Formats: sequence, C-alpha cells, structure tokens
Amino acid sequence: MMNISTMVLGSIFSLATIGVFIAMAFYAVKNLKGFKGGLLSSGWKFISISVFFFIVGQLFLETGSGQALSGMGGLAQYNVAFGSLMETLGGALLVMGFRAQNNIWKTEKIAPSISTKQNKASKQ
Repeated sequence: MMNISTMVLGSIFSLATIGVFIAMAFYAVKNLKGFKGGLLSSGWKFISISVFFFIVGQLFLETGSGQALSGMGGLAQYNVAFGSLMETLGGALLVMGFRAQNNIWKTEKIAPSISTKQNKASKQ
C-alpha cells in the first residue's frame, strides 16, 4: 500500500512536470512563430523543434515505465523504445541547432565578413 506522503509528492512532481512541458512547448511555439529569417534563426529553429521530440519522448518513456510496473511488459517495451527514439531525434536536432549557433559565432567566420564590409565602406 502506498504511503500518503508518497502519493502527494508524486502528484506534486507530476503536476510540476506537466507545467514544465507546457512552458517548454509554449516558448518553443513562440520562438518558431517569431523567427524573421535572421542570423540566429537557423540554430534556434532546430532547438525549438527538438523540444517537441523531447516532450513526446519523455511522455512515452514515463508511460512505458508505468506500464512495466503494472505488468504490461509487451506494450511498455514499445513505449520505451519509441520514447528513446524520440529523445534521440530530439538530441540530434539539439546538436544541429547548437552547431548552427556555433558556426555563426565563430570569430574566424565573423571577422573576415566584418573586415570585408569595412574595406568596401572605406573604398567608397
């Protein structure tokens, strides 16, 4: 039999997790709607899309572990596998977004473009 304090803590953490998922999805959608094709948008598009893969993956992993505890091992196995796949895809998108951001902020790439613009401006 479950202890009442365990149930209360579990409920609080579940509600907090749902709140975090809602906040993550809200800001990811807000980011995706707000991109205007600027310099930083390429990396943040990948990062914002990866949020949805992480949310779906985490939901499937949670339901899979819950089903495994309740004796539904076959279905739980598929949920855990699908959740792991979603989180792996989310991680790959996150890496692609970080790489795009890193490529933008590399000083070797920024410095030549700035000096080229300054040279063109001084020649005019």
